[in-house]
Amino acid sequence: RHTRCAPVDGDYTFALSSDDSSRLYMLPEAEIAKFSSSTSGTFPGDKDSYFDYISSQESVVKIDGWKRKSEWVSGRAKKMKRGEVVFLEVHH
Repeated sequence: RHTRCAPVDGDYTFALSSDDSSRLYMLPEAEIAKFSSSTSGTFPGDKDSYFDYISSQESVVKIDGWKRKSEWVSGRAKKMKRGEVVFLEVHH
């Protein structure tokens, strides 16, 4: 898990390498704030757990199978504004 703040306006591309199937998920900071303020014990979309919620989101980068250490898979570019914070999480 990691947060990333865009230093300037622009298109940002994230890449992933993995020796097994992996997914990179990216959520806006406001989405993560819902979890910390939630007292109901449920997550958006009526998911029962944080893992279920994140896994139901569209991944930014997806690897099925394995890749060599030197093989990187890039996701689609994400337009970000200066100061915008996103939460990144890899499932492998």
